[in-house]
Parts: sequence; structure tokens; C-alpha cells
Amino acid sequence: MSEMSRLAGEVDEQGLDAVLVRWQEKTTWEVWTYDVWGNERDGFEVNDRHCVTRKYQTTSSDPTEDEIREALGIKPGWPIEVNGDDWDIYVNCGKTDRPLGELVKNERWV
Repeated sequence: MSEMSRLAGEVDEQGLDAVLVRWQEKTTWEVWTYDVWGNERDGFEVNDRHCVTRKYQTTSSDPTEDEIREALGIKPGWPIEVNGDDWDIYVNCGKTDRPLGELVKNERWV
């Protein structure tokens, strides 16, 4: 289903005003993955980071764990720890504390 078809269905179900309010709440993020050195015993260090996309959209300014997993390609059930603020979200493995990636709010594309 195309984005336009999906939005048309939402407008039919919820009304135009409700859909417009939700659409305005969407937030665009840069998604970065990490090249990590180290191990669980000695600790980890981010050697480099790579931008996956600069246009990842979430349904609000506070992305859900599912949206974060989707953005970084993390499988459901894999333990993660999420930290950050309104502009930067850092994601580590919940088991080993290995850095996995980050989402950076990208206002340029909004």
C-alpha cells in the first residue's frame, strides 16, 4: 500500500484534523551505526560511525522501541538499552553494553 493510500484511509477513519495533527508530530532522524572495537571484558570503543539515512521518520518526537529497532536493524527480542535526550538517542546492547548506534534529530528535512 502506498503512503498516499494509507493516509487517505486514515483520513476516512479519523478525519482530516486528527491525521494532520499526527502528521505534524512526525520527526525525522539521522540514523548512525557504529564500527566498534573491543570486547565485553576490556570494554568497547566506537572507532567510527556510518550514516545509514538522514530521513528516517518516526511517528512522534519520542520514537518507540520498535521504531528504534527498525531504524538500526535490531531484531525483536535482542536486549537493548536506550539513552539520550530530545536530540540524540544512543542505543547499546542490553547484555554487553556494546554501542550499537544512534538516532540524531534532523530538523533540516522536516
